[in-house]
Amino acid sequence: MITLTIIEVSGCKKNDDYKTLLGTWVSKDLIDTLDFTSDTSFNKMYSGSPDYFKYESSKDSITIQYSGKLFIYVFPTTHHFQLNEQELSIDFSNGCYGFRKQIINFTKR
Repeated sequence: MITLTIIEVSGCKKNDDYKTLLGTWVSKDLIDTLDFTSDTSFNKMYSGSPDYFKYESSKDSITIQYSGKLFIYVFPTTHHFQLNEQELSIDFSNGCYGFRKQIINFTKR
């Protein structure tokens, strides 16, 4: 008699919020525009030219680190965020390089 044992290995499931994040988001006050291009990076428009940021999201927070053309090191910061299909809210009140110190609400374009 042969006994076959199958062991299932499961890892951590990657957060799929990035699929909803992909695309262009404009702040409701029209000051900030974010373009999420992948599951790890987005661009923020400054005077018509993009600057680059890396990010990592979890269920209710997003960690952001500047990675742009100024070639300066900026520590990553973590912020509470809420996301649905067409609305994104990020709380930058604890400070984040390149962003105003406040909650910013975005609409998907």
